Amino acid sequence: MKKKCSFHLTLFVMEITREEDVSVAIDALLECKVKIEHILQGRDLNLQFLGVSEFNNQVVFAKIAEDSAKAKLKEITDTVKNTFKDKELFKIENRSCIPHLTLMKMESAPELQEQGVIIYPSLYRTFKKHYFGNETMSRLDLCSMGKARQPDGYYHTEASIFIGVS
Repeated sequence: MKKKCSFHLTLFVMEITREEDVSVAIDALLECKVKIEHILQGRDLNLQFLGVSEFNNQVVFAKIAEDSAKAKLKEITDTVKNTFKDKELFKIENRSCIPHLTLMKMESAPELQEQGVIIYPSLYRTFKKHYFGNETMSRLDLCSMGKARQPDGYYHTEASIFIGVS
């Protein structure tokens, strides 16, 4: 059995349709490292995961606790978005994006999704206020959802930057 190692924290999703824009996106991500280090001021970003929520009964995710770390994460997310926007890679939409830690999604079971099966709230209701723990954010990846996943199940990664002190 192949191990699936795709747990991740999604900050936002964008669409890069031209292959030549991938190198521009990589440069933008690398440019973000100094900006993120300035935001963190030599500290780690330690996120607390508390409770669950869902997107359209298709994705269940652990929520990030409302605290100063989440505020820093928002600042980092906005900084990365604006850097990508400055490179004309994507436009910022008015709809909000909720950074989240995906726990389960119907995309993993396309045959059930085609049948209209949803993730029933009764399956995760007892976890609405569950403390999942803390995680130190140490890396930002520019992932491709359109390319084949890595052998360990994680998304194809175009580039990464390491952040924080840990």
